[in-house]
Amino acid sequence: MSRRKSRNWTPALEVVEPRQLLSLVTNILMSKHQDAANAMRLRAAAAHPALFGGPTGFVPTRASIALPENQGPQGTNLLLAPEGEMTTQQFRRSLFQAAFVGPYTLGPGRFDTEATQLSIRGAGRTTDMLHADIQIGLIVAADPTVQNSGASVIYDRNINSNSALGFNLASPRSDVDSQGRPNRVTTVTLDANTSSGAYVEGYAQGVMEIRYVPNGRRTPRGFEQGTAYVKIQAQIYAPRIASIERNADLNP
Repeated sequence: MSRRKSRNWTPALEVVEPRQLLSLVTNILMSKHQDAANAMRLRAAAAHPALFGGPTGFVPTRASIALPENQGPQGTNLLLAPEGEMTTQQFRRSLFQAAFVGPYTLGPGRFDTEATQLSIRGAGRTTDMLHADIQIGLIVAADPTVQNSGASVIYDRNINSNSALGFNLASPRSDVDSQGRPNRVTTVTLDANTSSGAYVEGYAQGVMEIRYVPNGRRTPRGFEQGTAYVKIQAQIYAPRIASIERNADLNP
């Protein structure tokens, strides 16, 4: 029986078929989409010259349109800022109530101008939201002549509405309970920075009332904690154009 010959095994690279990165496909598709969109714009301009030129038409420009007059309302806009007296239907629609229950924590201020800060989290419901959450932050100033102030945001748990209702809060320094905790907020205005969905471009006025039930415990740096009961009564106006409230009749 013959002796097997030894073989020298050495590593080698096998030539494979080159492939383009997947991102190239995405770029090509996006490029085709952009070309199609540009073609639609050009066809629209050719088919309707009166809309894109002439004394009464719109004339596009190649210069930047990032100008103050091209953003926001110009002059009177009765949808965004209505005037006059409400109809009965609009008055009823503007009424807003909300109730929440959740934990609160009272602790020292973050700056030397703050005596205490209050944090509240809660779950509940509102006139417009069946299941909602709220977060509230309030500050009691070290200077007794400075008003209580803060902010809150109500979140709709139904993410389909994509709605959040933000309030700016303020009240006289005298609006506190026997323990010095803010218990009544008399200035409740809509915060356009945190509001979204159905409350975009809105306005609000109302009152927030808070009742505290301490539980005897406290965080390492806190003064007090327990359960807070929050009630809000307000009026809200919003054009409701940033959230589709009904679309069943639009299905093709």
